[in-house]
Amino acid sequence: MTGPTVTIGHSDARLSTAPWARELLTEELARQGFRLVEPEVQADVRLLVCPPGDGRVRDLVDRWRRRHDSDLATTPESFAMASVPADSTVLITAADDRGLGYALLELYDIAQNSADALAEYHGLREYLERPRNVARGITRIFTTAATDRAWFHDQAFWQDYLTHLACQRFNRFSLGLGAMNDYLIDRRVTDNYLCFPYPFLTEVDGYDVRAEGVSDAERERNLESLRFIAREATRRGLDFGLGLWNHAYRYDPDADTERWPIRGLGPDNHAEYSRDGLTTLLQACPEIGRLTFRVHFEGGVPEPTHEFWRVVLSGLLQVGRLVELDFHAKGVSAEMIAIATDLGVPLTLSTKHWGEHQGLPYQQAAIREKERTGRRKAGEKAEPAGVWAPGTGHPDAKATGTQTTSRRSFTRYGYGDYAHTNRPYRLLHRVWPGTQRVLLWGDPVLAAGYGRHADFADALGMEWFEPMSFLGKKDSAALGSPDGPRTSRRLYQDDDLHAAADDWQKYRHTYRLLGRTAYEPETPVAELTRELRTTFGGAADATGRALGAASRVLPLVTVLHAPSTACNVYWPEMPTPVSLLPRTERMESPYRAQGWPANSDFDMTPPYSFGNVSPLDPELIYGVDEFAADVLAGQWRGKHTPVELADRLEQLAEEALTALAEAEQADGADGGGGGGNEPLFRVVAIDVRIQAQLARYFASALRAAVAYGLRSLGRPMLARAVDHQRSAIAAWDAIVEAAKPYVSDLPFGQTDFSRGTWADRRPALLADLAALGATLQDTETADTDADPVALEEQLTTPPAPIGEHTPAEYFEPGKAIKISWRTEDERVTGVRVRWRPVNQALAYSSLDLEQRDGAFVGEIPTDTAGSLYSVQYFFEVTAGYAAWPYPGLAPDLANQPYYVVHTDPKTRWGRTAS
Repeated sequence: MTGPTVTIGHSDARLSTAPWARELLTEELARQGFRLVEPEVQADVRLLVCPPGDGRVRDLVDRWRRRHDSDLATTPESFAMASVPADSTVLITAADDRGLGYALLELYDIAQNSADALAEYHGLREYLERPRNVARGITRIFTTAATDRAWFHDQAFWQDYLTHLACQRFNRFSLGLGAMNDYLIDRRVTDNYLCFPYPFLTEVDGYDVRAEGVSDAERERNLESLRFIAREATRRGLDFGLGLWNHAYRYDPDADTERWPIRGLGPDNHAEYSRDGLTTLLQACPEIGRLTFRVHFEGGVPEPTHEFWRVVLSGLLQVGRLVELDFHAKGVSAEMIAIATDLGVPLTLSTKHWGEHQGLPYQQAAIREKERTGRRKAGEKAEPAGVWAPGTGHPDAKATGTQTTSRRSFTRYGYGDYAHTNRPYRLLHRVWPGTQRVLLWGDPVLAAGYGRHADFADALGMEWFEPMSFLGKKDSAALGSPDGPRTSRRLYQDDDLHAAADDWQKYRHTYRLLGRTAYEPETPVAELTRELRTTFGGAADATGRALGAASRVLPLVTVLHAPSTACNVYWPEMPTPVSLLPRTERMESPYRAQGWPANSDFDMTPPYSFGNVSPLDPELIYGVDEFAADVLAGQWRGKHTPVELADRLEQLAEEALTALAEAEQADGADGGGGGGNEPLFRVVAIDVRIQAQLARYFASALRAAVAYGLRSLGRPMLARAVDHQRSAIAAWDAIVEAAKPYVSDLPFGQTDFSRGTWADRRPALLADLAALGATLQDTETADTDADPVALEEQLTTPPAPIGEHTPAEYFEPGKAIKISWRTEDERVTGVRVRWRPVNQALAYSSLDLEQRDGAFVGEIPTDTAGSLYSVQYFFEVTAGYAAWPYPGLAPDLANQPYYVVHTDPKTRWGRTAS
């Protein structure tokens, strides 16, 4: 048998010291029919690796330098690669092992997804690559023993999974333990396997501590599996981190309900045992280079927690190597920061991106007022927000002291006040798994947006909790399911669908988009979707467009409608409906404070109604009732309205379903499959339909809530609300029909609002419609009743005025920031600027700009901004009764809808609104 020949030659010793990527490439080329020959032999294609200083790649390196204004050799993870057709050579050079690996893995990906790899190599585009984001990470959570012990010990799974992550240019992987239970919130915990990790993994000298029911052999097997995972991740160029999210050895002081209770521990030896257990674990698993801790009370220690952690983290000095620390940012105080910095350990604070959900790519312009001013029990006064003290590298201890998490509530669901420009730590943004747990996500446009904005506040980048995180949480996989205990993460009833999209394999495209665009947001879409063409053939383009449009739905929904920021309460994929009619009884709403007194407020405040739900970005997006009140007052503010966003949702639904219909008719679709892969196409089609109908459901629900909010205009508005609610239920019925292939229970918790199926939510919608209908029947017609259709037409936001604004690149502390907004649109009657420091603890300030020389001008005073923070701002543009945010959300939803100005001209993040 003959085939094309290939040589892999090198004058760079790293090729032989980092062999994994080369092995993967050569194995794939052999599968494609290539014959590997010695470098001295003339071959059909020669892959030549040279160090950056080699004369053969001089021109390539020069072009890389001109593009990036830096040196390739000193830019980590970078590479350059180009074809030289004259001598059938692909030249490759890289800054380091990881950059070289990315080049070879790109050649592997081309071979794997090409009908003619030789022709692709001969016509290879020029790659001049460097990473946009330092950190590009995935976290996989061990949630429950019922389903997760199987994959934890499955070496074949880890080989495939970690290979895919590395091929998509992720550079870090974290295994999370103990995130499934929250100390002092979750009571009567049953599944605590690997939650307090040390007794499940190691025997600690000097302590008689054990996890009851875990034998020595099982403990040793657990440790060996952890070591295998760490080794295999490291071998693939993935920095391995271990998340130890919980240090509670008992969750409920009043009940010993854990299935594997921890024996031999008490308050007198908890910290010391944890210190020595951590040291023992790190010495047994040398590839652990990073540790993630949750250091507020939910992590297992009553507040204030810093003295406990001072003891535990002192053990890092005995490990014999440098281990990085990652503190989950919620509630982190000055003492905690000082403990890490005093140890001389690199520290990262990892913030929540859009709370515990997946929102749009930008960082929310503002957190909700409830988080900003402080969550508190009834009658308790709010504490002042902590701010950074000028001239210090950490918060002023006198200001923040040992405040509990609840008193630094502005740190719960964002970057808080940690985006200080003189900080002794790094920032990382982490996307939590609240929005899309099971439905397939895959939009190149939003993915590129995440990549562009992941370094907001000069952060390292972004880390994602993977899809299906927390499946089986709180032992829900083993207890309470109508199908009995679960032993797998199976999503589908149909065996063919299950085989085609088992576990992580369903989300291959999701990982591909997120990893590659985090490395380079401008990656050509044709490369991002290369795998789709292999899978779906002639249906690939339409399938990709359908999935892309559908994948914008839930991130947008999350931003505009957030009855809870907690992922264990609000599930936008399968939401528990919030009643259109106001409710005052707290117990009727799942969005109340779990475990708090009945008269306390948490995520929602009375009345509990759809219209009173806050957006997750209340600065740029109207709440429904808020919008209705401004409509009745005759003057809008510069926010995106619920009617406008309902229009956008309906457009996304139409785009998704139209493209899906094209895919079903495309060549190669095989009557519903793509490229001969019918089950895989069905998996995509099911989720596209569900998300498109979710868009229609939320659009109709928004319109119903707006009509109900305007009910004071007369009975016809109530009738219009009923019509829209019927449309919402019709969309929900379409969801139920599309979702029939899923199993009858998707358990992400024990409560009815965190498990089940879409069909389970339908009775609540019908009950709400019945109540709304009864209200309509009881309402009399008046002579002054408004025409609802005509009024709704007036509520459609007119096209926004076109304006011009060039933000300053940086500002000098103490001097005002001069701004100018110019337009030729004669409708504009006023422009206001809204600004604040990049500090979510602080409120926005406003300034009405003066119209002068054809422009609206003004100055942002930096004495209120503070010199230790960058400043962010946007404009409210008014014309008649309407107003718009500028720049606002772009049509593709992937932009940053505000401007940021820095104190340092070298800072690169957030300079533009694009």
